[in-house]
Amino acid sequence: MKQFIVLAALAVASLVAKAQKPINTLWHLEPNNKKGNSGIGLAEAQEMVKGKTATTVVVAIADAGVD
Repeated sequence: MKQFIVLAALAVASLVAKAQKPINTLWHLEPNNKKGNSGIGLAEAQEMVKGKTATTVVVAIADAGVD
């Protein structure tokens, strides 16, 4: 009986370890689509800004300091 429990525990542990490895580690760079991928669309963004010149942007934060 102990051998069966050990064998079952090893089988479950191997399945859990296999399930934790991601298939695509760069999923966040792929384009956003309606199938559930929440990527940023890096290639599309790079194509959109190709040939454009950078401009300076000033960002101001107005905060009262009270939570």
